[in-house]
Formats: sequence, structure tokens, C-alpha cells
Amino acid sequence: MNIARPPFRVDSAQTAEEAAEEIVHSFLSLENQPEKVSRVFAALARSLDATPDDPLVAAGYSLAKAVDHDAPRFNLPYHNQQHVCEVMLCCHYLALRCSLERRETIEITLAALFHDFRHDGKIRGTPSFRLERNSVNLAESYLLVAGITPAQHRKLAALVLATNPLAGLPVAHACYNHHHHGTPLPEIPAAAPELIELCNYPAANHALILCVADILPSLGLTIDYALTLQEKLAQEWGTPLGMEDKLCFIDIARHIFAVCDFFTPNVDRLRAYLMDHFLVQKHASETG
Repeated sequence: MNIARPPFRVDSAQTAEEAAEEIVHSFLSLENQPEKVSRVFAALARSLDATPDDPLVAAGYSLAKAVDHDAPRFNLPYHNQQHVCEVMLCCHYLALRCSLERRETIEITLAALFHDFRHDGKIRGTPSFRLERNSVNLAESYLLVAGITPAQHRKLAALVLATNPLAGLPVAHACYNHHHHGTPLPEIPAAAPELIELCNYPAANHALILCVADILPSLGLTIDYALTLQEKLAQEWGTPLGMEDKLCFIDIARHIFAVCDFFTPNVDRLRAYLMDHFLVQKHASETG
């Protein structure tokens, strides 16, 4: 992997569209790589000059190996090793864009690494935070062995729980708005008490960066890649997903790109493309 180019480095001369093309190219180069999660985490650690004896890094190497060698549990069309790699890489690039400190970037990357640990491929349902809580619980032993402190563990858990789009993301966004716009702090869900960590600045920023990274490949890079990922998600859920579903997703999630608006032009470009094709299809069905 070329750590001299995006998503490992920011080229200030690039447009959002140009950066997206390079990032997608790096994604495609990973598709058939063995032990790709370990390779990506190692490349990110090198680019950050991280030392292996750092507990965050040690936990990352251990979890990456577990993901790589747990293929039966990650043999899903969408929530698989490739998705883990893509979210880690997007976290890194967004962290660079937001000028985060090296240690903050490592922390968010580690959260990205286990945010979908042993995802079951099912649509979210009851109880709240089912998938995210499972990831946090399964990763706990790896974090403890590496020497992650209780305070670090609570922060990492909060970041992962924030990726729940229905119950976690609204808390993260409300905390972000509190820190930046003075709005009231949200009520913390009883099922995710760790989210209280996001009431502290800059934890809410970090949570939103992870949330944006989680959906950036689906909304904010190239149009072709966004459509490809939607088809993979449809296969995983066993249900068709049309252009109106993607438009709804954009309208629900677009506001969180406030934490790093660099890719917003790509999101808007995708929305315009979908609107054009949706209207054409609608007109054809009405006149056919």
C-alpha cells in the first residue's frame, strides 16, 4: 500500500472527487489480499509512527489478527473484512483532515477495527445497541490483555456504540452540537451508559468521525462505489434496495458530515445522480 498517497496522506491540491478516486483505488487493491485487516492496521500504525508496545496498538494488532482468522464469521457481502479495512482507512483520512493528534487517530482507528466485530449480517432490531454491544463485549478481552485502561475502554465503547444509527448517532450529534453551538446535552440511553463520555470535548467529535467513516464509502466517495456497496448490503439483508432507499439514507445522514465537510460535494453529487435517475424511472413507470 502506498502510504504517501490518500488515504494515508492529505494532498491539499486535490478536490474531494480526486481524493475519493484515490481512496477507492486503495480499497480495490485490497479486495483479494490475504490477512488484509492486519496489513491495513500495520500500514496505518507505520504511517503514524506508532510503537507496538503502545496498548492501543497492541490491542489493534491482536484484534486485526482475530478478524483476519475468523473468516466464517465475516463471510458476509457487506459487513466483512473489507468493510473493516475501509472504515479504518476512512477514519485515518478524516482524522488527518480534522488535524487530530496522533494518539487520537490511533484510538479512533482501533474503535473502527472492532466496531462491527462478528457482525451477524442482520438488520438492527431489539434490543437497542444489540450489534454494537456485542462488538464491545467480544473485544473486551483483547483490550484488557493489551493493557487498555478502564478510561480508554469506556471511551472506545462510547465510540463504537455511537455508530448505532438510530440510538447512538443522535446522541453523538447532539453532544457535538452542544460543544460547538451551545445546544442542550442529550439524554443518555440506559442501554448505553458509556455514551456519557461524549459529553466531554472532543470525544463527540471523535465519535462523529467514526460514524462518518462508517458510511463514507457508501455516500461520499465515488458514485459507482456507493451503488456497489448498496447492492452488497441488499444481498446481506436479503431485500431489494432502490434509489429511493439511498436518497432516504443520504437525507438522514448528511448532517453528520459537518464534522468534516470536505466530502460533502461528493455526497451532493451522488444525491443529484440518484434524483435524476429516480425521476426518470418514476416518469417511465407512470407513462408506461
